[in-house]
Amino acid sequence: MHELISGLLGHDRVKAARQHIERTDEATLARQAALSAIPAPTGAEAERAARVAELFREAGLREVRIDEAGNVSGWFSGNGGTLQDAAAPRRGRLGRAPGAAARGTGDLG
Repeated sequence: MHELISGLLGHDRVKAARQHIERTDEATLARQAALSAIPAPTGAEAERAARVAELFREAGLREVRIDEAGNVSGWFSGNGGTLQDAAAPRRGRLGRAPGAAARGTGDLG
């Protein structure tokens, strides 16, 4: 297992991705803080969900939508393939109750 992980970490694309994450860490944390500052009590997450949808669109996702449960999703196309929910913050329920299990691919609450 150690060899597998070492091999992955040594891959040029993984190295480039890690460098990008490190370079943009401050902006990522600021964006998360701004999202967290939007009030989103349970059952009233619409304002935060709208902002997440806006960020998804800015990131180039298409067919961005907010479902009846408040989950935000979108489609990202690249390299001939299509991946759903390929932007951060990822699809998830906004305003999850503390201690509750996360839903979707990424929990924002």
